[in-house]
Amino acid sequence: MFFQKEHSSIQTNTIVNLETPLSVEISGNKNNQTTKDGVDESDQDIEVSNEKSQKLIYERAGKANNTRGIDITLPKEETFRLAGKRSKDLDEWKQVLEVSDQNANKYIVLPTQGLIMPLNTVPKNSQDYQKFIHGKYDKLNSYLEDGAFEIPGTSRSGYGKPGNKVISGHSSYFTQSKGRYKTHFQKIIEMEKGEQIWIFERQKDMKYKKYIYLVTESYNTPNDDISILKPSDKKLITLFTCTPIGGIESRWVIQGEFAQEK
Repeated sequence: MFFQKEHSSIQTNTIVNLETPLSVEISGNKNNQTTKDGVDESDQDIEVSNEKSQKLIYERAGKANNTRGIDITLPKEETFRLAGKRSKDLDEWKQVLEVSDQNANKYIVLPTQGLIMPLNTVPKNSQDYQKFIHGKYDKLNSYLEDGAFEIPGTSRSGYGKPGNKVISGHSSYFTQSKGRYKTHFQKIIEMEKGEQIWIFERQKDMKYKKYIYLVTESYNTPNDDISILKPSDKKLITLFTCTPIGGIESRWVIQGEFAQEK
């Protein structure tokens, strides 16, 4: 269901330039606090601009010809107000979310983009999990309505371990849908090499452990490219969302390598 064979109207398998951010204005770090793992924990001075972000996203990923009845624009700028705040803890980031989303077991944060979303999973002992790993589950959108989604079976190990953890989210969705995260995952299309991806996972003591990955690749690929789901001996994370915006012919893919856990 994730990779139906369809004709794509935009160039695919294209690696983008990951060196110069185009959608946000960054005036530099207040105090450089780079760890031995190459993780900069200092804040960035970022001016959030949905207009610039949306322009870059459409330029990179394209926009479908017919988007009637589909939400294709980013949520309000206030949603991304913590962009660049790498020194903020999870409790501060969660204040961006609706109260109903502030007690999830997992979160994904893109600190440079100012994005936080609950990260939904399927319990391994559930019938849904078995259907997913055998390609028989057809209700993916029920897991995407209130957050991003960790694709079952792509890695049996935990975060920060060898394997390929794959996460999906909507870049667009039907206007009439009740979902709260219809376009948030467009923000992955902005990402640049070296930027951070954070995963927060609640532990048995109810505290959250933080896993930090650094972006290594960003590209667009056909929707039947299942290579992004392949296992790996490296400690990888893969994010993907549908493209062009408003369509499903392709997938935008971000891949990162594990750097640190806290």
